[in-house]
Amino acid sequence: MKNSINIFLLALALLLLGSCSDEKKYTGAEQGKGFTPSAVSDVSYEPGYGSVDITWTLPDEEGLYYINVAYIDNEGKPASQKIFVPTDETRLLPQTCRVTGFMVPDEKTFTITTVAYGGGKSAPVVITATPLDAGKVKENVQNSITFTNAEYGYYVNWENEAQFPTEIWIEYKADGNVKQAIVDATNTGTFFVGYFQEETDLTYTCVNPFDQSQTEAMTSHVTPLTNPIDDQSSTASYITFTGDRDASPRNLQVKHVTDVLSNYHFQFETIWLTENRTGPIDPYMYSNEFTADAKGLVLIFRYMVNMKSTLQFFYCSYGGGALGGKSTPTIQIKESPDEWQNFVFDCTTTARSWGWNAATGDRVRIDVDDHVEGVILDVRNMRFISVDDAKFMGLL
Repeated sequence: MKNSINIFLLALALLLLGSCSDEKKYTGAEQGKGFTPSAVSDVSYEPGYGSVDITWTLPDEEGLYYINVAYIDNEGKPASQKIFVPTDETRLLPQTCRVTGFMVPDEKTFTITTVAYGGGKSAPVVITATPLDAGKVKENVQNSITFTNAEYGYYVNWENEAQFPTEIWIEYKADGNVKQAIVDATNTGTFFVGYFQEETDLTYTCVNPFDQSQTEAMTSHVTPLTNPIDDQSSTASYITFTGDRDASPRNLQVKHVTDVLSNYHFQFETIWLTENRTGPIDPYMYSNEFTADAKGLVLIFRYMVNMKSTLQFFYCSYGGGALGGKSTPTIQIKESPDEWQNFVFDCTTTARSWGWNAATGDRVRIDVDDHVEGVILDVRNMRFISVDDAKFMGLL
């Protein structure tokens, strides 16, 4: 028993010794101790707007930890950047450090020092460089701004070849409220401003975040693209869903979503709800009863769906369920998880052939796919309109 305890204590001591050794190596407490590294070589620089790119080649030595680049910042205070030495073969390639944030195009001094794991430091390499005037960047960005029409908004596009930190401040009025956006424009890019339906003015200015200097504000009058299906002034009787017991949901869940573009927005999800998981899922549910007679039998709505799927609509008489066999054909809908699509289907022939007029108190049953679990379908502004209205809206 005594020998077993001794063996255990010896193993524990070796484990702790190994852990301590690994920790010291990881933190650099032992590696490179007493080692004075060589300085970097082949140092060059490239001035940029409010910045300087400094490039060098590392000494071919083991135990190098990082390169320290020291300088004086805008407020006259000492500052520095650490650029850690790669641990793979890329350490033999030239390294570049960008020092940015200079507001005045004055000559700057940079001191470059190689630091080893044990704390040893090389002789410093000192260079001087003059950054380009950063004050011009915000003007260049502002002059590059263009606008692109988008549905219920606008895309603001800009260029920033200097890649100097810049912000675009945007203000506009929508839905009776003043809205603001601050956009990081350090790199060339695009930003969507929305969602709104009415014409409005976009006022924008470009800002240097280091000294908060701004360009003179400019204004652009914009008119976003709209979709007639989303006409919120419509007096049509919308088809709505609650998913409660009266809806007789089968493997289909629904939730109401609030958004500024929809009178009604519902999200359906096909999911097993029954205990007996045999046969097809066949997800469906009934709508609420229509609150008024439909003005026609062209079914329209907007949709997004996370995968390719199918839809089918059954006609339901007042107070009753789906009329046996009386439905639209199975309709394919394409995958569109991030972009709203138009759904337009003229039910006039099929519905009238069965004597169904979408009268007050009638309903429809929506069937989402047949066998697939995990279909997520967003639907907004579902309603029946007349053929004439659909043609007038450019939908037929």
